[in-house]
Amino acid sequence: MTIRPSLSILTVSALALSLAACKDRTDKETEVTVHVESDDGTVSAASRNGKATADAPGGSATVNTGGINLDSAHFDIDGVKLYPGSTIKTMNVNAVDKAGAKSANVTVSFESPADAKTVADYFQKEMTARKFTTARTGYDVSGLTQDGSDFSLKLNDLGGGKASGSISIISKK
Repeated sequence: MTIRPSLSILTVSALALSLAACKDRTDKETEVTVHVESDDGTVSAASRNGKATADAPGGSATVNTGGINLDSAHFDIDGVKLYPGSTIKTMNVNAVDKAGAKSANVTVSFESPADAKTVADYFQKEMTARKFTTARTGYDVSGLTQDGSDFSLKLNDLGGGKASGSISIISKK
């Protein structure tokens, strides 16, 4: 990835504006952070409390979004979606492309309208069907995606037929 100061602020602003398009007029706002480091500089963007901010070499921007709400339709790992009806609470993306080393770490926290066992069963079935390598301990599932990236799913039973969880995907090249 090459960051050009004159274009990087436009790129991050476009990201902020595209995230704003995800708003669905409910009070459940998703917090989103993006941080990218390259040999040419650092670009960061965040959305919380109804505002998206972006910082990059050459400038910064703030856009009023009214809030961003992401759900199971906005999540896909090699064809695996979040459990149906899940809502994304936070999404954090950290990427590095410096001196030939590339890595990315994406962590998504979410809530699901099913207990932790049901959600864990769903993920393990979907991931196995898509040729992921999986290992399971209780409600937690970990392993490798189709492209060899590490993933880790941690789930907690909230009671009342609901669960919360987080999934992290780490890719290094």
